[in-house]
Amino acid sequence: MPAGCTTRLIFSASFVFAFTLFGCSEDGPGSGKDPNLVAGKNDGGAGTGDGASAGGDGASSSGGDGAVSADGSGGGNDGSGGGNDGAAGGNDGGSSGGCGPVEICGNGLDDDCNNAVDDSCPCSPGATQACYGGAPSEAGRGVCTYGTQSCTLGSDFGQWGPCTGDGRPQPVVCGGNQDWRCDGIIDEGCGCPVGERRDCYDGPAGTAGVGICRAGSQSCVATATSASWGACAGQVLPAAVNACDGQDNLCNGMPYSGCSCTPGESRPCYDGPPGTENVGLCIPGSQSCQIVNDVPTWGACTGEVIPAPNTCDGVDRMCTGNPNSGGCGCVVGTSRPCYDGAPGTAGVGVCVGGNQTCETGPGGAGSVWGMCNGQVIPTPNTCDGIDRMCDGMPLAGCNCVVGTTRPCYDGPGNTRGIGLCHDGSQTCVAVGAGSDWDPTCNNQALPAAAEICGNGGDDNCNGTPEEGCGPQIQCPADTTTLAGTAIALSANASSPTGIAGYSWTIVNAPTGGVGTPNQWTPPSVNAQTESFLPFIVGVYTIQITAIDNGGQQASCQMQVTALGHGLRVQLSWDGAGDVDLHLHAPNTVTPWFRGSSDDCFYANLRPIWDGGSPAAAGGNPSLDFDNTTANGPENTRIDVAQLGVPYTIAVHNYARAAGRVATVDVFCGGVSSPSQTFTSRPLQGNSSGDSSPNDFWKVAQVVFTSPTTCVITPINTYGPSSTYNSSF
Repeated sequence: MPAGCTTRLIFSASFVFAFTLFGCSEDGPGSGKDPNLVAGKNDGGAGTGDGASAGGDGASSSGGDGAVSADGSGGGNDGSGGGNDGAAGGNDGGSSGGCGPVEICGNGLDDDCNNAVDDSCPCSPGATQACYGGAPSEAGRGVCTYGTQSCTLGSDFGQWGPCTGDGRPQPVVCGGNQDWRCDGIIDEGCGCPVGERRDCYDGPAGTAGVGICRAGSQSCVATATSASWGACAGQVLPAAVNACDGQDNLCNGMPYSGCSCTPGESRPCYDGPPGTENVGLCIPGSQSCQIVNDVPTWGACTGEVIPAPNTCDGVDRMCTGNPNSGGCGCVVGTSRPCYDGAPGTAGVGVCVGGNQTCETGPGGAGSVWGMCNGQVIPTPNTCDGIDRMCDGMPLAGCNCVVGTTRPCYDGPGNTRGIGLCHDGSQTCVAVGAGSDWDPTCNNQALPAAAEICGNGGDDNCNGTPEEGCGPQIQCPADTTTLAGTAIALSANASSPTGIAGYSWTIVNAPTGGVGTPNQWTPPSVNAQTESFLPFIVGVYTIQITAIDNGGQQASCQMQVTALGHGLRVQLSWDGAGDVDLHLHAPNTVTPWFRGSSDDCFYANLRPIWDGGSPAAAGGNPSLDFDNTTANGPENTRIDVAQLGVPYTIAVHNYARAAGRVATVDVFCGGVSSPSQTFTSRPLQGNSSGDSSPNDFWKVAQVVFTSPTTCVITPINTYGPSSTYNSSF
C-alpha cells in the first residue's frame, strides 16, 4: 500500500469490511490534505478538543489502532461523537452538527452536510461501506445507527451510491431508555425514569409514621411530551380534627388531645344547687371518662344525693339545714278519726266515721292529712228499707220498695186471661228522692185487633179461636235444578174448613220458558205435589194457591233456578212465523239441512255424534222442541260437550218470518244467564222450505276449553238457505 494511504475498517451491527482510498498520497488520505486535518486525528477534526469525531487516535470511525474500541468507538470515552473532549458539536468547538466546508472521503459521513455521503469520493465498484446521512455529530449515537452504501461504476472511477438503512433522531419517548436525539443524553427532557417508584408524604414534617399517618408511594408516568411523578397514593395525613376515638388522628403522639376527657379519668361531681352540697342528706358523687360511640365522654354523676322535697319525717332532704321546712302540716304516718257528714248523723242508719293518715304533700313537698277512709255519710234514700239519709226514717217519701214487682194488665177486663191474653208485671223504681211503680207493664199480652189466621189461637181473646180465617199455605223453599231435569215441588196448607185443592202458576220466567213440553206433571197442575220440568235456563217464579172448602184462598211464591250444563243454545223471535235453530257437528264441513247427519235441526232432532252414548245423551245433541208458529223458543243441548272442537250455530227463516228479529242465547256450563247473546237483523225472505232464498244466518262457533268454560266466536253472516242446503 502506498505511503500515506489509509485502510478504513467499517463496523456495523452485522459486518466489518476494509477498503483503501483511491488517490492516496504521502500527504494523507483523500484529497492530499495534511493528514493532521483529517477528521478523527489526534488533536483536531470537525470538533476541537482531545478527540476527533470518532476517536482519540484513529480515523473518522476507528479506534486508536484502527479498530472500534472502548477508547475510540462511536460512543467511546476519549473521542466519541458525544464525548467530552472533541465530539462533533461537542464542548470545545466545531460547526453545528459537525458540518465542515469539504467532504472527507472514506468516513461514511456527510461532512459538508449537503445530503450526500462521500460524494465525489472515488471507490472500488462493488465495494460497500457503513454510512450515515445525517449530521456527522449524530452518527452512531443512540437511535442514529449506521446504514450501508455501495460503490457503483462512474465515468472514470467508482462513485458511492445513496446511504440506506441509517437511523435518525426521533421524538423522545420517556421511559424508553434511549438517546433519542443522538446527543448522548438518555431520555432527554424527562423528569424521571418512567415506571420508577418512590416513597412520598405530603403531611407536616415529623408526622409520618406517627399515629395513623403513613407515607404513600408515587410512580413516574409518561406524559405526551415528558415524564413526571404521579400522585402520592396510599398516604394517610393528619386529620383536621381529632375524632377522639382512641387513635392518634392528629399524628402528634397524643390520641386524646383536644378531647373532653381521657378514658379512665374520674372527677367529683355534684348537680344540686350551690350551697346544698354536704348539707343534710346531700353529698357529691363522682363521674368517669367513658367511651361512648367511640368518643371519650364524661359519664353520669353516680353516688350523688341532691335536694328532694322533705317528707316531714325529721330528715333534711331539702338540704336547707331545717328538716321540717317545706310545709309539714303533720307527722307523716300518723293517723286520726274523721267524719265529713252532717253533725248528728254519724252512727245513725248506715252512717259511720272513718280514719285519715298524715301523708306527704303534693309533689313530695310538705305533709297533709289524707282522705277520710271508711266513712259512710248520708245519701238519698232508695226506698229499699235502709236508712241511707241517716235520719231514722228509711221509707220517708217512698210509695213502694224499689225492686219489688206486681202483676199488671192494660187490656179490657173481660179479656184478661182469655185466649192468648195474659198479665205482665211492673217494677217499683226510684223517683227523685222517693219511689213509685214503673208505668210500663212488661210482657203482658193484649187482644189483637183481628184474628191472626193460621196460628190456632184466640188472638182477639173473645173465646173463639181462628174465627173468620181461611187457609194458611207454606211454599217449598227456593231451589235449583239442571235445565231439562224435572224437580218435585210440594206445598203445605191448612184451613179450619179443610183444603179443597191447589193451583200452580208460573208468574215470571226466562224468555220462552212458559209452556214448554211436559212442563208440569200431573198436567192438571192442581196437586199438592207437582213435578216441574224447566227446559229454558233461567229463574222461574212460581205462585202456589191453596183453596179451602169454604172457598177462601191463600197464596205464596217460590223460585226455581234452572242451570245450564254442557252446551245449550236457545232461540226466540219477536212474533209469528217459523224460525228454526240449527247446530252443526264439529270438525266437518258437510252441508246443512238434510245433506248429512251433522246438522241437528227439526228434521234431525237427535243425531248420533257420540257413538258411545245413547241419543240425546253424553256428546249427542237434542233439539228438545221445534216451535213452528210464533216467538219460540227452540232449545238444542249437548249435555257433555267435546273439548277443543268447534260447534257451529245457525238460524233459518223457514217460513212466514220476514221482518222478524231472532235472538240466540248461548249457555256454557252451569250458568243461569247467557254466556253470550246474539241478535239478528230483520230476517229476509217470504218463501218457505229448506232450499228457499230465505235468510240462513250463521251465528257463531263455540269451543269448550273445559267442561264448564268455552270460547264463543261470532260469525254473523247471512245467505240464502238454498246455498247452505248444498254447502257448509
